[in-house]
Amino acid sequence: MVSAADGYRTLFELLGGKYLSKKFRKLYDTGRLFPSLVMVWLGIKREIPEIPGVVTFPLGQTWQVDPETTATHLYVRKMDFDPAIAPPGKTVLSTMIPTRNFAYWQGLRESDREKYGYEKQRILHYFIDTLEQKYGNIREHIEETDVSTPATIYRYTGNWQGSYEGWLLVPGMGFGSLKKTLPGLRNFYMAGQWVEPGGGLPTALMSGRMVSQLICHREGKSFKTEKAASRIRPPEAIKENELPGI
Repeated sequence: MVSAADGYRTLFELLGGKYLSKKFRKLYDTGRLFPSLVMVWLGIKREIPEIPGVVTFPLGQTWQVDPETTATHLYVRKMDFDPAIAPPGKTVLSTMIPTRNFAYWQGLRESDREKYGYEKQRILHYFIDTLEQKYGNIREHIEETDVSTPATIYRYTGNWQGSYEGWLLVPGMGFGSLKKTLPGLRNFYMAGQWVEPGGGLPTALMSGRMVSQLICHREGKSFKTEKAASRIRPPEAIKENELPGI
């Protein structure tokens, strides 16, 4: 069996904390995670050549994102380079604000949905107002908006504390992978960002390859790969009825 799920849920909830190595126990006691994120997206019905692909600029005053998180600069990413993201003549603008206040957002969503919605709208309008003040001609062209909080990340991914990329690389940790097996549990493997410090999609995929190699070795089989024909089609070749539901 292979688990590519959230590491904490796998080790402590599904397995009840019974099969922890010393390394895993230390990580979950004292390890440092990548933060969670508050994210905002705007779908805009015009091209915006005055905004570069990625820009960070100072705010006029400190922005109180949540009770424990402030921001003095705003990071903005413009996505109009791919018609699958933004059709011709339109633009997607987004921002990401790191926060370690997962408990606040999760607790707010569970205990006061009305205030939770208000806080999301407050952040959305701050982002819009800031862009309008700096660049102008933004607000009246907005077609779609979306706001994601650490509670959103947890709800969709199950990532422990809403972390977006697992274990943060810190001095003393090194760059090596974590073991994919657990002491006292046979025929069980872990793959994904929770066994690859530094996180990220490429390393998570590599961990799946490593697990495949371990299984082949256990079964006495050679690990072989072959190049598969590309099945990726350009957006214009995909019919509307083939698009997945959201």
